[in-house]
Amino acid sequence: MSRLKEEGISRRGWRSNEIAAKIATTADNPDPKPYTPTPGTLDPRPVVKELDAAVPKDWDIIVAGGHCFSFAMTHLGGRPAGKYHIPIDFGAIGSGLPAAIGVAAARNNGKVMLIDGDGSLYQHIQELETVR
Repeated sequence: MSRLKEEGISRRGWRSNEIAAKIATTADNPDPKPYTPTPGTLDPRPVVKELDAAVPKDWDIIVAGGHCFSFAMTHLGGRPAGKYHIPIDFGAIGSGLPAAIGVAAARNNGKVMLIDGDGSLYQHIQELETVR
């Protein structure tokens, strides 16, 4: 470190004041691109923002891989990092529901929300039969 300092080399870090300011200015609207949903469908961005407002901040949030991931990760906030679970270890869709069941069993408090897409959910939807 002293040698780097001698050479005048410094790193601003991954969260500079400039980056923090950019994040702060987009917090309320992280994805401002116009989008007109197909009739009979919803724009997922306001849906996730409503879920974020409705679900208490002490709940565990499981976000599956796939298209739904981007909406959830840009529009959810205010929770400790340990409350987010992103089961994409195998690099594929389909792990959201089993992970949510596992988190629910481990926490045993009923405070779990899964955000998953239709293709991913259908990979393991039969797990719900076990719960019944």
